[in-house]
Amino acid sequence: MHSNSISFPQKRQRSGSSAEISQGSKRKSSHPPVAYWDNLSKIWLTAESLRELDRRTSSAPGFQHAELKKEHLHFAPDFLRDCSPTRLREIKSLAASGGPDLTGLRNSKGLPEPNNMEEVRKILARPRDSQITRSNFLKFKRVEARASKEKGVTSLVIPILDGEMDDDPKCVGGDYPFSNLAPLTDGTLPAAKPDHHFGARPEDLNRQIRDELNHYIVPSTQSDLAMLQNFF
Repeated sequence: MHSNSISFPQKRQRSGSSAEISQGSKRKSSHPPVAYWDNLSKIWLTAESLRELDRRTSSAPGFQHAELKKEHLHFAPDFLRDCSPTRLREIKSLAASGGPDLTGLRNSKGLPEPNNMEEVRKILARPRDSQITRSNFLKFKRVEARASKEKGVTSLVIPILDGEMDDDPKCVGGDYPFSNLAPLTDGTLPAAKPDHHFGARPEDLNRQIRDELNHYIVPSTQSDLAMLQNFF
């Protein structure tokens, strides 16, 4: 099965000219540091990770073929014979539900369509009434055309998309750093600072649970702000 992740070659220290060091310092502001990549549990295939791979391979020594290791084949009957009763029940349950999802494999036939797919298509094809009035639509076009900067979009355009919200104002927030959350890596990344997000009142959750999961669900050190953000 293909995986959209890559691995980096081991980094190698080398000396460079002052110009190279100066250029490297300039890149730090827009490119994550080496420690960030080295401490990730899995590196996804993104433009940033490819740039880091290019940076490392361009300075890495010539590729040396590693000695191939022979793998011993294990056939299904031998594997099942050594399984515990608990594992056998898990395998039987997985087989009864259709087995593992193989849609990621090349040339996989994929999952069959549901029996009511034609009915679903008919429902999706039905015309639906617009959920926005003409006056609001014209206002959105006018504001969107004038908002050329991020601040204008977040303060003028986004509220129109939100519409008339009946939500508790204490469940809405934005424009402050999530400095109370545990770091995703080794702490080299700055705290996230979303412009707009929705969450829940802190008092809605049991205090003991809130304290135990504090650095995973409470984003700000200001305890009366929204927590458990689920929409940004």
